[in-house]
Amino acid sequence: MFASGSVSDDDRQRLIAIFQKSHTYRALADEGIGLERDLAQGTAPPSLGNLPVIVIAEGAPRHPYLTENLERFLELQRELAQLSTDGKLVIARHSAHFIHRSEPDLILSAAQEVVTAARSNLRLTPPPPSP
Repeated sequence: MFASGSVSDDDRQRLIAIFQKSHTYRALADEGIGLERDLAQGTAPPSLGNLPVIVIAEGAPRHPYLTENLERFLELQRELAQLSTDGKLVIARHSAHFIHRSEPDLILSAAQEVVTAARSNLRLTPPPPSP
């Protein structure tokens, strides 16, 4: 899986070591089981209230399924951001799955923005219009 990737030799060895540990596969299996349970419930996820949230989505997927269904994927990411009344979606236009590797400044900026908003009680997004 990592033999042909665009990671350094050191990172490749670290990734291989991580994936050789039994807890990695147990965590992946548990994640899949949890997803199946969530989907089986058929209920909407709970609101996050006004918690400042930034969802960062890949904008240049390499996986054929995501490439073909990018608009639907981004729509789902938008819905995730909308679980908070102060959530927003940021699309990493030059990244596939490992955004932290290809656009680390985007991750740092988003984290700083969320921390600043949470500490100062400021909104990430403009408030919705009054009825």
